[in-house]
Amino acid sequence: MAGCVRLLLLLLGLHGAEPSVFLSASKASDVLVRVKRAGSYLLEEIFEGNLEKECYEEICVYEEAREVFEVDETTDEFWQRYMGGSPCVSQPCLNNGSCQDNIRSYTCTCSSGYEGKDCAFAKNECHPLRTDGCQHFCHPGQDSYICSCAQGYKLGQDYKSCIPHDKCACGMLNSECIRATQRSRRNLQIFPWQVKLIDSEGKDFCGGVIIEENFVLTTAKCSLLHRNISDFKKIPR
Repeated sequence: MAGCVRLLLLLLGLHGAEPSVFLSASKASDVLVRVKRAGSYLLEEIFEGNLEKECYEEICVYEEAREVFEVDETTDEFWQRYMGGSPCVSQPCLNNGSCQDNIRSYTCTCSSGYEGKDCAFAKNECHPLRTDGCQHFCHPGQDSYICSCAQGYKLGQDYKSCIPHDKCACGMLNSECIRATQRSRRNLQIFPWQVKLIDSEGKDFCGGVIIEENFVLTTAKCSLLHRNISDFKKIPR
């Protein structure tokens, strides 16, 4: 009899505990409702975890940013900054080239006769800052520039690079082409014709090649950046 009483009390206790474990449908819906993200204009007022995780730790799409801000105008302003703004506003395309905004970049469509990333180069002119120009010598032409090579070299198939075809071509190290005494041969370095151009502070700013005892050949870019290079003092070593 006592056992039956204890079993009855246990069942009643479990029945009374049900409300603390199981919720009604309405209360369960309240728990499952998604908490809206902040939609303030200032980034400082946004939940940093949401924006940082979706758009900075990873690359987000517009819809994910829209979920954070919840306002089209604010989302558009953020999206423009996030995607790099509008580079074309600064008009980077020169010589009447047209500009098209891309994701964090831009593309220039050059007008006739010009080329380069920013349409800075005329196709028929030589420029020392070209990255795709002549390897040796450049000559302006009617529709395009023309390349030529130093003695002992010939133009490659791209009409820009220079390929040595003479074992004694300038810049090619060959013992048969070096006229020197046996004494100087022993002291001959790997590249005896190369020199460094040093300013008054002892800093090297360009390289050069010895042509004769009192003549050093350097690049056109170096001579443009340092126009008074011919006034520098020559120190023999």
